[in-house]
Amino acid sequence: MAGDPPGGSGHSGSPGASGSGVKKCPRQTPFQTSHAVNFGLRVSLLGLDGKVDTVVCRFCSTFGRDESMEGRKRKRTDHFQSWTAPFRPECYRKHHKAQHPNEWAEYSKLSYALKVDYFEKNKGESVRGYFESEGGQGLVIRISAPIVEDVICSLFFRTGCDDDEDENAIVSRQAALELFSPDEENEGFYVVKVPNALRFNLGLDNISAGLSFRQVEVIMQQYRVCLGNGKLKGMSRNLIGNYVRVCLGANLQIIGGLLTSRKQWAFSVAGDGSTCHGVSFFDIRVRVATKGVLMNLHLLVVPFFERHTAKNIVKLLCIIFDSIAPGWRKKLLSVGTDGENTMTGRHGGVATLLEREASHKILRIWCPPHQVDLEIQGCTKAVDGGQFYKSTHDLSVHLRKQQNLATEMKSKCPKDTTRWLAFGNMCSYFVTKRRALMKHFEERTDWAPSPKWWLLVAGLQPVFLAISFSFKALEKKELVISQQTSELNALVETLVDAAHLRDIDEDDSYEDMGLTSYFCLDEHPNWWVSLADMRCHVEDCGSWTQAEFGLLSEDEIRLVLVEISTFCIQLVDGIADVKAERDSDNNAGEDAPPVMPEQLAVLRTGVFIKNVLDPFREHLEDHWTPEEIDLVEEDHKALVTAYKTEPAFKQRLEKHNMKTMFNASWDDCNGRFLHLRDFSAGLATAFHNTTSVESDFSILKWEFSGNRKSLSNLSLGGIFQTKQREALSKLLP
Repeated sequence: MAGDPPGGSGHSGSPGASGSGVKKCPRQTPFQTSHAVNFGLRVSLLGLDGKVDTVVCRFCSTFGRDESMEGRKRKRTDHFQSWTAPFRPECYRKHHKAQHPNEWAEYSKLSYALKVDYFEKNKGESVRGYFESEGGQGLVIRISAPIVEDVICSLFFRTGCDDDEDENAIVSRQAALELFSPDEENEGFYVVKVPNALRFNLGLDNISAGLSFRQVEVIMQQYRVCLGNGKLKGMSRNLIGNYVRVCLGANLQIIGGLLTSRKQWAFSVAGDGSTCHGVSFFDIRVRVATKGVLMNLHLLVVPFFERHTAKNIVKLLCIIFDSIAPGWRKKLLSVGTDGENTMTGRHGGVATLLEREASHKILRIWCPPHQVDLEIQGCTKAVDGGQFYKSTHDLSVHLRKQQNLATEMKSKCPKDTTRWLAFGNMCSYFVTKRRALMKHFEERTDWAPSPKWWLLVAGLQPVFLAISFSFKALEKKELVISQQTSELNALVETLVDAAHLRDIDEDDSYEDMGLTSYFCLDEHPNWWVSLADMRCHVEDCGSWTQAEFGLLSEDEIRLVLVEISTFCIQLVDGIADVKAERDSDNNAGEDAPPVMPEQLAVLRTGVFIKNVLDPFREHLEDHWTPEEIDLVEEDHKALVTAYKTEPAFKQRLEKHNMKTMFNASWDDCNGRFLHLRDFSAGLATAFHNTTSVESDFSILKWEFSGNRKSLSNLSLGGIFQTKQREALSKLLP
């Protein structure tokens, strides 16, 4: 009978049936209704008799298949897994464990009631609905109406000025809107049909590499001729321009899906403004986590037609996030700034106004590399009462004008910029090119520096060099705040060693020295330095320093050594006080919570709940159920137990250091503690610095060069999005 359980149907499964020559009936296990919830299935087809004929895996349709290619010889299929009779639970489990290991591990732990709502609540995880193939040849891309109308067709065009600009904006906006057609099947969406997916993808790949529209037009023609592929025919500058605009909308739709996903309980934002060729731009980045993996994504670079006030910036941000991710106010965790008053002002700065918009208290982050840069600026300008910096700057301007000298030396003096590490590059240039420069100064005696100046350069150059190595680590995009704090502490130790500073509490040997033999500052009582050690520090720069010392009196030598010592002590104490986390008054705030598994494994679960989980529990409860939050606690207990009882696991975690990035660190847990990882990833989204925003402005200056001033703002925004297509495409099932 059709309703019998497996193996329970009369004679067909009996041992004697086979021996008597009777043909064995095929197994026809019917579909059990409870399996739809227990195994995440959806009925897709009923037979003529009303019984279930085919069921489909809801994990495939919601999340897509696992991206791992390890051990796989064939390309991953895009089709949803389906089953027909016999419907066997072991087949479901085998598929789920192979293709959806993380989701299945999470799902199987849930209660029946939570499983019922699981896929509906997680439908934002899937972006398959926005990208569909059309007959294997083209693409159908769906973009929400607010993204098209309020962002693409509004923010990139100037309105409200003179009549000519107004008319141009209307025409440009209309041309942009013509790319998108209202979706008749899905209200509230626009649709773009791309008939030639190969040409679309290859053209955007070329744009992402930095090619201009004209170059892509030529290269695509060359591809067509060399490959003999007619699908590449017809690429023009106008067509590739349309492609990058569509790419902008498509990427914003994907990012919006990430931000609105229920599992995504927190995200962070960082932004800054800059001017290029007389046009003011504002760049915005978001840091999100998907399935426990951190991602630093470029959101938008838009022309900023208003005054650069905090209110106007926040108004712009609200328009963008209301259009892309309507529930953003409940998810905003952190705002990263460069410390400029418009961004950080405690009464009306961007961070303050955004905190008023947010539903919860946010973390304020003041970019530590900017803070270090300010410390270097203050200490450098204070050397020799400011005369040293003035002389060095004037000398660099003079040397950069000497074209014949630059040709003979095969190098040009570095430019003095607003980034104070550039000053260190100038010092290195003066030291390494000293002989050639001295010959020049023999002819131009009016520009010849004094022996005191040369000795100051020799003393400061190694300090700048030590900072430059550590500065690169501070600017990495993948760092989390706790790692950056460790990098700052390591920088302080490096500077103490480079400048031969001694801790007063640990070394009091200065008490046995004469007052003229050591130096310390009353306002910086933590350090002292032996002037003999400082002289050795200067002489380590080269034998030429001894000759320069010989030109000075003992009193003058001591003044030089005191100036270098003062610079080093002030700089070390200043960097030691650098802190990313700020409170509402812009003073140093509380430390950001730990997020790395090696940090969490050594915390008692009670301490973890009190110091890490509870401060964000209200924020979590807006997006996760109480049962899911309980699973975070259970995962932490399991992590602590594994750390104590599994030597191999403990050894893996103990190998991690401040160079081990968040994703790599959690990957060493091999798919365990997934709820804890999701929670920690949300905390880790806090921007540790704003250097990724500054890197966007470097791209802006390259793309929006003097030869491409006619490039439209909308096309420029699309070009930025092509550069992260590969990263976002990995989110597509």
